[in-house]
Amino acid sequence: MRHSLIRVRFNDDDTIQEIRDLDQREFPGASWPDSPGAAWWTIDGDPEAGYCGAVLGPRRLARGGWAPLEMVSAGLHGRAKPPCLHLTRGVVAPDFRGQGLQARMISVRLAWGRRHGAEVAQTYTYHDNVPSMRNLARAGFLPLRAGAGYIRWERAL
Repeated sequence: MRHSLIRVRFNDDDTIQEIRDLDQREFPGASWPDSPGAAWWTIDGDPEAGYCGAVLGPRRLARGGWAPLEMVSAGLHGRAKPPCLHLTRGVVAPDFRGQGLQARMISVRLAWGRRHGAEVAQTYTYHDNVPSMRNLARAGFLPLRAGAGYIRWERAL
């Protein structure tokens, strides 16, 4: 079965809240990119199956931090070019794994970033997340630096 990645609209408060709740279960205590520069997608419209996010912002953004709202807003309204796309989350439920969905999630977010003027993409993975590391490498990302428990990845768009 071919699954679809469906963009979530910010006025869809129920779906956004469901993703937020799932995200807190998956990443307890992690910050949430709550800005106009963020975008979210779900698998077949069902966040329980999987979801992914991205946010536009400055390059070398600290792990867990997000772009200043005025920078993102300026970029989205053509007054400044946001240089970087940050892939924030990419979660696929166990029953949906092995179908290439994470690779498609990466591809969809890279295309979205290009359309919004990003020049580079960055993301992080945990050291033990081998499937995500493989997908990022296949998508052209290079590991740049390791931190306490994570690796930062980057690629040009």
